[in-house]
Amino acid sequence: MATATRAGEGMPVFVSGQKSSMWWGIFLLMLIESAVFVGLISSYFYLFANASVWPPDETSTPSLGIPIIYTVALAASGVFALIGNRAITNGDVATMRWWRLAGIASLVVFLLLKAYEYATLDYLWDESAYTSILWVIAGFHSAHVLTVMLKEIPIQILAWKGFFTQERRSAIEGATMYWIFVVSWWFPLFATVYFFPNYV
Repeated sequence: MATATRAGEGMPVFVSGQKSSMWWGIFLLMLIESAVFVGLISSYFYLFANASVWPPDETSTPSLGIPIIYTVALAASGVFALIGNRAITNGDVATMRWWRLAGIASLVVFLLLKAYEYATLDYLWDESAYTSILWVIAGFHSAHVLTVMLKEIPIQILAWKGFFTQERRSAIEGATMYWIFVVSWWFPLFATVYFFPNYV
């Protein structure tokens, strides 16, 4: 919900929601990056449509075990971020800090398991069109997860210093929007990369 806090009769001192320029900046960024994600998925299916065998005979079908585990961790991080965002909306700064720290821990689990998965694959990125698009999708999304983590570093520092309040929370709202955006896009990517080649 958009809110604004005014000092006397002047301009708003603190704004949040759609009244915030940060909200619109993050929103436009998400539109641009969504086009990239759509392009990656389209590229995957274009390559599939022009391949005689998918994945190639010499390439193993992706395993679902570890990816399901780190997908649950990523989804949990989004839930934790939303709980933290609701807490700061209600003025509970302490609760916000701890829930977002739990979200960061979940992101670390995602990235570590993703790194382990790709370090133990029996093929490299340049062996075929299939392996190339697989690594590009994984790398591009993982870079976004890492970006979410990096965004949280200054937020956590400022939060522990008492910067954020119920009124002064637009940075947390913007970071939460982007966090949920990154989490949400993983599900169509996961379905494309992992479910599709296993069940076509």
